[in-house]
Amino acid sequence: MFDSDYSWSQQRGYTLVELLVSLLITSLTVTAMITFFHFQTINMRVENARRAAQMTARGTLNFIVRELEHLGRDPRASLFSGDNPALREASEDSLHFRANLSQDWADTDITDAWEDAIFRYNPEAQTIEIVRGDSVVALTDDRENQRSYVPDGGLIFTYFGFDKDGKEVVVAPGGNAAARASVRLINIFVKVRGVPPDGHEEPEVTLSQDVILRNVS
Repeated sequence: MFDSDYSWSQQRGYTLVELLVSLLITSLTVTAMITFFHFQTINMRVENARRAAQMTARGTLNFIVRELEHLGRDPRASLFSGDNPALREASEDSLHFRANLSQDWADTDITDAWEDAIFRYNPEAQTIEIVRGDSVVALTDDRENQRSYVPDGGLIFTYFGFDKDGKEVVVAPGGNAAARASVRLINIFVKVRGVPPDGHEEPEVTLSQDVILRNVS
C-alpha cells in the first residue's frame, strides 16, 4: 500500500532557516572572495608603482652616468683649461658640461647641441631633464597620470677634487672656474617615487653612483 507519511517526508523542501543559513554562507563566501581580489589588485598596483619608480631611477641614473663619461672629452687637448673648464656649471641640482664629440680631428667647435648638455631638476614638472640646445627632454616620467615622479631633492650632484696632498675633498657647488676645473669625480644621487593607489604610501627608490672624469686634466 501507498505510505503517505513516507512520501511527504521525502518530498518536503528546505525550511526557511535552512534557506537563510545557505544564503548567509553564500554571502560570506562571495564577500571574502571580493575582498581577497580587491586586496590582490591593490597590492599589484602598489608593486607596479614600486617597479615603475625603480626602472625610472635606474634608467635615468645610467643615462646621466654614460653622458658624464664624455665630460671634457677633447682629442686635441686644447679646448679646455683652468680658466675655461668643460664643467660650465656645477650646482647641487643642475650640471652643465661640454665635450668635443666630433669625429673630425680638426673640428674644435664645441657649440653643437650634442656637445653641450645640461642635466637639471624641474620642480614644476617634478622631472629630471636634459637640455641640448633648444631641445628639452624629460628623462623621468612626465606624462599625464604619471606612474612615478621626482620629489624635491630627487637629483643631487656632489663634486670631489683632490687637495695638494692628494686627499679627496668635496668641492662646493656653484664655484668659480678654478673650482670647477678641480673636479675629478662626481657623485650622482637620484630619488624617484612611484604613484600608488590613493591612500597608500608612495614607494621610494634612491640610487647613487660615482663618475670619474677621465677626460679632464
